[in-house]
Amino acid sequence: MLFSAYGIGIDSELPLTGLPAPRGKQLLTLKLKSGCFHRLDITGRCEETVAEGYRYSKLVWGEHPLLYIEGVGDFHLRPQESSICCMLVPGIDRDMARYWVINFVLPVFLLLNGRFEIFHGSAVDIGNGGVAFLAESMGGKSTLANFFVRQGHALLSDEHLGIVQQQGFCVVPSVPYIRAFRMAEVLGDPVERFAPQPLPLRAIFLLDLGEEPARVVPLTDGGVLAALAGKCHLSRKLNFLNFTKERFSRLAELAEAVPVAKLCVPRDLSRLPEVYETVLSHLGEPHDSI
Repeated sequence: MLFSAYGIGIDSELPLTGLPAPRGKQLLTLKLKSGCFHRLDITGRCEETVAEGYRYSKLVWGEHPLLYIEGVGDFHLRPQESSICCMLVPGIDRDMARYWVINFVLPVFLLLNGRFEIFHGSAVDIGNGGVAFLAESMGGKSTLANFFVRQGHALLSDEHLGIVQQQGFCVVPSVPYIRAFRMAEVLGDPVERFAPQPLPLRAIFLLDLGEEPARVVPLTDGGVLAALAGKCHLSRKLNFLNFTKERFSRLAELAEAVPVAKLCVPRDLSRLPEVYETVLSHLGEPHDSI
């Protein structure tokens, strides 16, 4: 079965229901196998963490990384061969398996691929360009993206914001779901208006929830790089994804190439139209552009 997520085509033996059909060539193969690697004596550096805040996970680091997620299964990651081998826990609900593959395994795989950087944020299409909203959990990124989608803008991503460097920096369309009201192990609400292809990254907003009026504060000093590094998703959860020289250099280029600003967002949901108008004005977009 063929699907698309994070801008790549996937030939998957696990039904990834709800994902769009691929555009262009297939780049990743996802296979289902029987057996569990973590019961074997695997040597190599091991990293342990809590994935998504509520499931223990372990990664055995070697030539081919092995990712184990408690109660879900084992995932043999082969970035150089563009393949993932899934060994699911017997009897697991397929919707749960689908959630973890889409929301955790694929982002880890893409980071290992080396071409992607994944941020904790959301992104929407404004004027044929990707505009990103980065924040911590419960920081308003999904709520704001959801408001833009309701105004007619296409969603690019929510939760795992993938960016690739190709003729500049582009935002890849992740999955057509938005998590405005977060529930554990649920992808979110499906959206009809979903960007079909990557878009140039136009601007990055770092959300700052508070009581003051909506406003944009451009960032131009050395703090931009540190702020972006702090929003790189999964890096703080899995030690093996610590910054390499290549990743840090790419972030530095991103900080130079794309405008980054702080966006003050009132906590009052009734003031979201105020935030919407502020963003459009800052970008020089007509307010009836949608």
